[in-house]
Amino acid sequence: MVDAVAAHYKPVTSFPADFAAKLDAIAIKHPVPADRMVQTMRLVQDQIRYVSLSIGAGSHIPRDPATVLRSGFGDCKDKALLLASSLVRLGISAEVALADLDQGRALDQHLPALSNFDHAIVKVKIGTQTYWLDATNDLQGGKASNFAEPDYGFALPLSSTGGLEKMPSPVLTTPSVQVEEQFDFPKKSGDPLTLTVFSMYGDANADWMRQKLASQSLTDLSNTYLQYYSKQYPGIRSVAGLDIVDRRDGNVLSVKESYQLPADALASNDLAKQFTIKADLGSSLPTPTMVGRIGPVSLGTPFYKRYSIKIRNLKARFPGSR
Repeated sequence: MVDAVAAHYKPVTSFPADFAAKLDAIAIKHPVPADRMVQTMRLVQDQIRYVSLSIGAGSHIPRDPATVLRSGFGDCKDKALLLASSLVRLGISAEVALADLDQGRALDQHLPALSNFDHAIVKVKIGTQTYWLDATNDLQGGKASNFAEPDYGFALPLSSTGGLEKMPSPVLTTPSVQVEEQFDFPKKSGDPLTLTVFSMYGDANADWMRQKLASQSLTDLSNTYLQYYSKQYPGIRSVAGLDIVDRRDGNVLSVKESYQLPADALASNDLAKQFTIKADLGSSLPTPTMVGRIGPVSLGTPFYKRYSIKIRNLKARFPGSR
C-alpha cells in the first residue's frame, strides 16, 4: 500500500530562493537540531495557509512544494511534504506519515487500504527521539521538550517499511487550563463588588487560545466574556481591557479580566444575599444526544482543568448552582 503513493512524498531538495533564505537563516540562528525543527514547523504552519484540495488526484497526491510556496496555501499533504522537505534540507531526518483524524485509534484493526487515512503529518527523528508534527496547525507554542504533539492513535510513515506506528498519548500530570475567579465584596455601603478572573492555558490549550485570539478581535472576545458574567450578575461591567501575556516558547498563555458590579445592581433582586457561584467546565464534558441509549458515550480527549473561586469580605450565603 505504501508503494502506491510513497514516490509522491519524497522530500524535495530545492526551494525558491526567498524560502531557502528563510531556512538558511533558521540554520544559522538555531544550531541545535531540535530548535531548528520547532522553528521550521512554525514557519510552515504560520506562513502557509491551510486550504483543503481534495479533488481528483489532489485527494492523495501532494503538490510540489515550490507550487505551494508560490500560492501561499496548501492542504495537509502539501504542507506535510513542504515541512518534511524543509527539515531534510536542514539536516534533520523527516518523512511524511498518513493518519486518520476520526478513527485513527482503531487503524490497527482495519485491513490495509488508503481509504483508511484522511490526514498527513510528519515524523521526525533526532537522535533516539521521535517527534510527530502537524503542519496544518498554526501558532503552536513550546519548544521540542514541551510543544503539543498530535495524537491520532496510529500513523503510517511513507518512507519506511515498519508499518503502522503508535503515536504517544499525552500524560496529564498538571492542569492545562487553570481559572481563578476572585470576588471582592464591598467593604462599605455604596462601593461596587469587583471580580477579577485569571485564566492560564498550557500545552494544546495554549495553542487553541492563541489561535482564538488571532481569529477575532479583543473587543469581541471581551464582549463574549462580559455576556457570560452578565447572565449571572445583571449590571456587571468591564473596567479594563483584557490583559494577555503569551510566553510562546514556554507554551503558556494567560488572560486577565476585570469587572465591577455597582452597588445598586448588587442590591437588586436580593443578589447580595443570594449570590450564585459556579465552576464553568464549558464543553469539556460530553452530552449524550440520544434518549434511552444503551451504548457507551465517548468522553473525548482527556483533559485536566482546575477551577478555583476566592471570596473576600463575604456577606452573602450561597445557594450553589446545578
